[in-house]
Amino acid sequence: MMSMGNGTMIGMMVISILIIGFLLYFLIVGITNTIRKKEHTTEGREMQILKERLAQGEINEEEFQQKKELLQK
Repeated sequence: MMSMGNGTMIGMMVISILIIGFLLYFLIVGITNTIRKKEHTTEGREMQILKERLAQGEINEEEFQQKKELLQK
């Protein structure tokens, strides 16, 4: 009888460790994806502002190209 109880206890510990591992994995993946999306959105917004400035005549084509190259670095 004792060995069955110990086996069940070990099984529950293994399942608990697996669940915690999966939760940590999905948490890390979620945070990483959120950071990547935020960086991509910010870069897109900067390019949008640059295009707007070109369209409004605030900068010329040459300045646009220079600033675009800086943003892509």
